[in-house]
Amino acid sequence: MVPAAACCSLRTFPRWLPGLLALFLVGALFLQPAVPTDEPDIVALEQQLFRAIEEKDRSALDSLLSDDFVLRGSPDMTREVWLTSAVTLCWGPSWDVQQVSVRAEGDTQVASFILNFYRDPLTCRPAILQSLITDVWVRRDSGWKLWLRHSGPVGESGPRGQYSPVPPPPPPFEGRGELSFVSTGGNASTQTLGFSTELIRRHARTTTNGRASFLRSATDDIENARVLTALVRHSVRLSDRVEAFARGGYLRDNFAGIQHRMNADAGLSYVVRQPVPRALKFDFGLGATRENRTVDDDQSVLNATLGVSLRARLSPTAELTADAQAIADLERLQNHRLLSDLSLTASLNSMWSARIAYATRFANEPVPGFKRADHTLSASLAIRYVRRAPGGRR
Repeated sequence: MVPAAACCSLRTFPRWLPGLLALFLVGALFLQPAVPTDEPDIVALEQQLFRAIEEKDRSALDSLLSDDFVLRGSPDMTREVWLTSAVTLCWGPSWDVQQVSVRAEGDTQVASFILNFYRDPLTCRPAILQSLITDVWVRRDSGWKLWLRHSGPVGESGPRGQYSPVPPPPPPFEGRGELSFVSTGGNASTQTLGFSTELIRRHARTTTNGRASFLRSATDDIENARVLTALVRHSVRLSDRVEAFARGGYLRDNFAGIQHRMNADAGLSYVVRQPVPRALKFDFGLGATRENRTVDDDQSVLNATLGVSLRARLSPTAELTADAQAIADLERLQNHRLLSDLSLTASLNSMWSARIAYATRFANEPVPGFKRADHTLSASLAIRYVRRAPGGRR
């Protein structure tokens, strides 16, 4: 039983004392030192990265990247190249992210998200572009740094979204042949026969191709055109963009005053980066030409060559080809020649195709008594033979 005196002391206990004790307890909790944490806010770091790109702030970007940062690709993009593109191309000014996901494992944080941006970085024109980004952040002594990035298209879900089709590599051996024939009778009797062939042999770093063509035309059994051409070219790939080449050519065209023309040159080719449906290449070479003429003196000259070649696939069955070449006499620049070939090929099936072509040969100083330019328009049926490399290992 509790003594009476104790009961009285409890009844007279100050009412404000429990509130004071609670205040002291809350204060003690707030005065405790905070538990240190270095868990990163990956979303905030990504936002800093985007703002630095938008403002072209190279120093801010440099502080966010690891020293061994790489953008995965084929080939990979180095830290320096990525920094340069980030501050020179047109990224921004507006962007947004969707479906952000962050996974942590020790000193590594992996962030993935869909990035939407609204300007083409290459042309600076308005566009709506989307990319699936995966960033790997790692903890360094100086803080969290972006170590690896992968960027790709936003594909469909399921197995098909995990890969994309890749065009097959060029076949190691390829052959083509073309034949055209036109004949008329009655008031005018004409025959035109054209034939051309091309062989291509490819190895890991070298390509050898040879071409030959023949054209004959006659009216009322009187021959008025006979042209024979041949070309052999061998190239060695020095890098993804540069090739070294050597080539030799032959021309016989009596109706242009040329009994024989033989030329040889060597130089470098530069392949310009293009989207997959197109291929663009420039040639720069030095060589010599020997020309035997039906009239006038023969010529032997040293010359420089500049050429350009364009291949563009217009559709799955149609391809446009354009080749142009300028040859200049190093001693007399007015003695120059221009060659151009334009063709459109339409595939009928895997072997046969129809081809229409237009060729121009221009000589600024032709053989005396002959015109400076010759033009040829032809339509032909072409056959193609391909021997592909064995399939990959299973």
